[in-house]
Amino acid sequence: MYELKEAALRALKRGVKIRVLGEVTKESIFYGKADMRYFSEARHMSGIAGLLIVSDDYYISSPLLYSETPVSCCVVSNAKSLVDKHKALFENLWMKAIPVEERFRELESEIESEFVESITDRTRIRDIISIS
Repeated sequence: MYELKEAALRALKRGVKIRVLGEVTKESIFYGKADMRYFSEARHMSGIAGLLIVSDDYYISSPLLYSETPVSCCVVSNAKSLVDKHKALFENLWMKAIPVEERFRELESEIESEFVESITDRTRIRDIISIS
């Protein structure tokens, strides 16, 4: 992972925009803050397993977001078709995610995060209405 971080710093110095999407929890906030210098922008989305990073020319995926245990593997690709497909997926997720700084504030102040959810299951809708 050290090589990946060093490559990210070199890319940032060249003006490459690196965005990262992952889940930030109370357990991972320390690592999230420490690693912010490796990215142009970062966003949080609950339920994201691992780490997704996209640049103009590369797609990188890691099974772990932040951990004291070194990452043993990750997927790195510059295959245009794969990068383009993952960029489209990444953009969809990115638009639904919140800025990581907002997530840090939520966790540090223990505020419950706001959310909007589309529910189409009639049974679940009835259950929610009857609970209210």
